[in-house]
Amino acid sequence: MQRFKRKGFTVALVTAWLAGCLTAHAIASGVRFEIAAGSAPTTLKVFAAQAHLQLLFDYKAVQSLKTPAVRGQLEPTEALKILLQGSGLTFRQVNDHTIAVMAVGSESTSQTSGSVADKEGKKKSSDGFRVAQVDQGTSADSSSVEKKKEKASEKKPEQLEEVIVTGSRIPLLAGQQQVQPVHSYTRDDIASSGQSTMGEFLSTLPGVSTIYNAPAQTGLAGTQSVQLHGLPIGTTLTLLDGRRLETSSLGFFDLSNIPTAAVERIEILPVGASAVYGSDALAGAVNIILRKNLNGFEMNANLDHAPGVNDPRIDLAWGKSWERGSVSLVASYQHFGELAGTQREPFSLTQFPVNISESTALALGSDTCAPGNVYSVDGVSNLPGLSSPHAGIPSGIVGKPNIGEFTATAGKLNVCNAGRYSDITPRSQREGVLLSAHYEVNESADLFTEALLSHREVRNRVQAQFTAYSNFNGTVAANNPYNPFGQDVNVSFVYPGKGAQETDSSSLIRLLVGTRGSLFSDWRYEATATLSRDRLDDRESQINYAAVSAALASTDPATALNPFTSGAPGTPQVLSSLMNPDSSIVLDDEIVSGLGAVRGPLFNLPAGAVLAVIGGEFNREKQDTVVAGLESLYLHRNAYAAFGEARVPLLAEGGPAQRHERLTLTFAGRYDHSDDYGGKATWQSALQWRPFDVFSVTGSYGTSYKEPKLDQISGPQTSSVGPQFVTDPFRGNEVEGYNVTAVTGPNYNLKPETGASSSLRIEYSNDASTGLRASLTWYDLKISRYIGFPQLQVLVDFPNLFPGAVVRAPATPQDIQMGFLGVITQLNDTYYNFGDIHVDGFDADASYAIDTRLGQFTPSIAVANIYRWRAALTPNAPIIDGINQATIYSVGWSPRWKGTAALVWKRGPISANIAGRYIGRYLDYQATVPNANEIGNTWVFDCNARYEVGQAFAGRVPSLAGAYVSLGAVNVFNKIPPFSFNSTWYDIQEYDIRGRYVHLGAGVRF
Repeated sequence: MQRFKRKGFTVALVTAWLAGCLTAHAIASGVRFEIAAGSAPTTLKVFAAQAHLQLLFDYKAVQSLKTPAVRGQLEPTEALKILLQGSGLTFRQVNDHTIAVMAVGSESTSQTSGSVADKEGKKKSSDGFRVAQVDQGTSADSSSVEKKKEKASEKKPEQLEEVIVTGSRIPLLAGQQQVQPVHSYTRDDIASSGQSTMGEFLSTLPGVSTIYNAPAQTGLAGTQSVQLHGLPIGTTLTLLDGRRLETSSLGFFDLSNIPTAAVERIEILPVGASAVYGSDALAGAVNIILRKNLNGFEMNANLDHAPGVNDPRIDLAWGKSWERGSVSLVASYQHFGELAGTQREPFSLTQFPVNISESTALALGSDTCAPGNVYSVDGVSNLPGLSSPHAGIPSGIVGKPNIGEFTATAGKLNVCNAGRYSDITPRSQREGVLLSAHYEVNESADLFTEALLSHREVRNRVQAQFTAYSNFNGTVAANNPYNPFGQDVNVSFVYPGKGAQETDSSSLIRLLVGTRGSLFSDWRYEATATLSRDRLDDRESQINYAAVSAALASTDPATALNPFTSGAPGTPQVLSSLMNPDSSIVLDDEIVSGLGAVRGPLFNLPAGAVLAVIGGEFNREKQDTVVAGLESLYLHRNAYAAFGEARVPLLAEGGPAQRHERLTLTFAGRYDHSDDYGGKATWQSALQWRPFDVFSVTGSYGTSYKEPKLDQISGPQTSSVGPQFVTDPFRGNEVEGYNVTAVTGPNYNLKPETGASSSLRIEYSNDASTGLRASLTWYDLKISRYIGFPQLQVLVDFPNLFPGAVVRAPATPQDIQMGFLGVITQLNDTYYNFGDIHVDGFDADASYAIDTRLGQFTPSIAVANIYRWRAALTPNAPIIDGINQATIYSVGWSPRWKGTAALVWKRGPISANIAGRYIGRYLDYQATVPNANEIGNTWVFDCNARYEVGQAFAGRVPSLAGAYVSLGAVNVFNKIPPFSFNSTWYDIQEYDIRGRYVHLGAGVRF
């Protein structure tokens, strides 16, 4: 059987590599269109929104035309052919994001990608152009705005607005290409991956070095974060439609607040971007673009199933678009079932899966098991009647045991994975609603608004109901009525019971209002005001260890605990008395922001217009933290920024209507000022060479920064007086044991972390629906002035590197005679700027769409390689090498290789994909037990199939026109994480322990 599994795995591995596949980077196999028959201006806007494309057209040329309905899974060009059939119009694909519609016979038809016009059609002429687009960043929706057509005699290019892209506030124009190395993932990519939350999907991408592990880092269930390149949490900026989100006191925005049903796509910028977006973009940015401009109704239902758990989800969406406006509503409900540690290996194991020594087992595992262990009090003397000072408690004991029952287990220990008494996935429920709308009053005022509301309830079992430790609270008195040994003994054991519970309730409300329009000539403006607030209320039941100790020492059967039984160790009244009242913490975070910008052409060069954007931004950030029993901590900061960008075409070819940039320079600058850390200026620049339409080379450099967290730079400090045992190198290495004032808390003199990033990108992209697309991006990221919390001894040893950390009394005459400094009177044990991190790597991806008689095949591959990951955070200490070295106590690390490969197939109404996710080999954790164990070198396979019922029965069953069904699985072969030398027995940062998940979906659209 094992041989068959290895053989099957090898075949699957080779097949996946030969196919060269990647779900996340695969070209979409068609788009689901639901366009009702109607006037051309409206249907063309709906087409642009559903195809996620920019559509350029002459408004007056199409305003009187009617178009037929388009429904089904179609390529965008096929759908546009149907819309324009018999209209006298044709189209051409300008670039990956843009299609231009024009009359047959116009100047632009020389590069037409599909002719749909009647050969007798007459050329339409007008002086107005209409732009339909899907928003990719700073605009709240994609309404139509008129533009003046440049006369052929003028040498200015047509200022036709295109998509606003992540990494820039300047929209692309016809003949231009995006400069920043952005990776984009659509709703279809997320759906076909089988992942049900934002954090889960992002963790499958090669550029995300570690899976979302915010719960492990923060201790709060359900929270999700993203860390690009394995860099510290909080160094990746999260954006929503190109706008900043609040950073909680945990140091990141919780991605679980964003319902996946509301997401149109995700764009990842893997290099620093502070010159455009401000703080926190040291490692890059993740931009989440929300759905807008819907037209019609849709309902989707999904069920994820794994042994022991079912996770249903229902999404509803409705929208209406008309000539001057649109309104859209998306609602989502999602439920996650509880998956306990006892339901999955290695959490469920009570013995190690590998042969290791008893001491190593205790270092990695836990002797607080059910059943547990018994020890002599001194740990040396044998237990009465036994030949060993310890013994495992046998299973099956009822009532008071006798010593003879321990004979077989003498000298043996019960060692288990302590995680088996906690949840792998907690029970949770999430609801979310997104409302967006806009109304175009006139050319100068397009009003828009957006409201996102989400709520989540989580119940998480964090540990057993109560625990006794042999070296802490586990002494069983000699007179305990259940003690068979007749003398005090120590025990380690747990009673699983219902478990110690953590419950949290979190909510997000984000409201946005804005206006945009034309100012003068070709200049446009946009102004927005945003309120975003999230609140987390976390409560956790706590074990009363003193009460457990008292119950073990009790001589009364009514109040004593029996740690030796396999049943309940006490009466219900006793068990309930062993828990303290719940502890609680409330995190309330808010950001109020205003942003205004104008953009347009500054002047003309021979190669085209120099485009620019100038703007300003204001943010008021607030954090309110309430911990039970402590005083509420209210923190805030006000910040403002001024920013500007420019795009300078240096070389171009073609006429004004068909100009293609060949050499382009871009640069951006930004100045931020905060009322706590002061000011910070950042800049970035890029040069792109595009010798051919399908090939480009781009180099860039930029600076970035991360502001201190509010609780690191503001709030109260605390001080205490007591002995601080540090060695003083400036007083003959004497050990300071006298009373010293120790100050902890924020450092009011903190400065931002600073960063610099360089990148070089080579890209080939064929605009045709089939063909090769490939890119290779090299990047170099540096972080300096890292904010950390050094040890006291480090502060004493290097006072010049940590100004103000050590305060001394004046040197006495005796000190001066001996060459000593004065005695230490105060140690400021706070946060400091010190340390550097340096990461180098490259990302590569390629896909090739091939049409055959059997359908369209799209093999693709994406690879992330990090060949340098170094951190120097402690002076005069060895540099930490985080490449291929799993670590717990450092600020980050990364496997050298991660990759995904997939094959997408589509034929008519049927589409399918299979994807493999690979993680390279790396050295296991060394913190607990030094070892030579290597893990990784692992593949996990996912698959998905979809059947467009509406397309298959088009014209025969109208009610099924927009219906589909899908079936797939995550971790098809149920790959179990390999053993790892850490307390969980597997690497929680790189592996998902949940196993195979099967997902079934169905939906309908009208």
